[in-house]
Amino acid sequence: MERSLPKLFRVRLGTMRYKPTPRICVLAGLLPVCGAHARPDLYNNGPYFTAPGAAAGGAALSPMQSQLGCTSFGFNHQMVSPAWRLTDDFTVSDPAGWTVSSVVVYAFQTNSGTATSPFTHLNLRIWSGRTGDATSTIVFGDTTTNRLGPTSWTNCYRAKDVEPLNTTRPIFANEGLVSPAIHLPPGTYWLDWQASSLTWQALGIPVTIEGMPGAPNGNARKFEAATGQWTTLHEGGTLATQELAFIVRGTIGSGGGGTCYANCDGSTLSPVLNVNDFVCFSNRFAAGDSRANCDASTTPPTLNVNDFVCFTNRFSAGCPAP
Repeated sequence: MERSLPKLFRVRLGTMRYKPTPRICVLAGLLPVCGAHARPDLYNNGPYFTAPGAAAGGAALSPMQSQLGCTSFGFNHQMVSPAWRLTDDFTVSDPAGWTVSSVVVYAFQTNSGTATSPFTHLNLRIWSGRTGDATSTIVFGDTTTNRLGPTSWTNCYRAKDVEPLNTTRPIFANEGLVSPAIHLPPGTYWLDWQASSLTWQALGIPVTIEGMPGAPNGNARKFEAATGQWTTLHEGGTLATQELAFIVRGTIGSGGGGTCYANCDGSTLSPVLNVNDFVCFSNRFAAGDSRANCDASTTPPTLNVNDFVCFTNRFSAGCPAP
């Protein structure tokens, strides 16, 4: 089933029309360049390459379009001080909501080579509301837990448009595991993330459209720990606002036969969410039950106050209709 991109809509690429697809690195009418995956893709925020086969060795080319005045190959989101983060939004459009199990973000480390991924860490959060705003809430994740799953070269290079055979910036797909999977009711959410590589550099990839310095209606943001501020993400040379390439994976609906994490006691009588679910969760927490690790943290102690905040957020988000 095709998913809409409310910010990008459909952008013409030469004679083809880009649209969200159920695979990574696919443009309509083209064969996939990147590897297959295990979960369905619910949302694709846009393409990061424009020319299959145009880079070295027949790889795909993600051009930094210097002829348009662009100067940014990518955007920093490295954990090493001064630490940065990247964020962009996505919309859950299905009435039944989505159960999100992972996200895929794209990055390169200069001169890493392609044989082995240089990325060693990926942390992420999902927000209800715009990242960092006082009225927004974190519904999943934290800034420390390493959620990096599969990480592999995409068979794409990021290179200057006038140097298409340059191989110093191979793009890797980094899959962040959302565990336990979270059900998101319809609405707009923001994903923010941060990576660590074998050196100091981890650079995220913007949505790349031939002949345009930035995707239409770009609203991605960045965070710099040195200033403590979230600011709009701009291309360095043209100052065009940017979108970031990422994919959301999972299933439509609540998944797993209609399970809902907030319905801790598994009740079926209306209202299924009530005070008994808080009692159930508190008992699990007190018993050290791993099911109480709502935010899926791995840093000891894994059960802490953040799990109560996580459970409260999921309770507030509600359960989908059966």
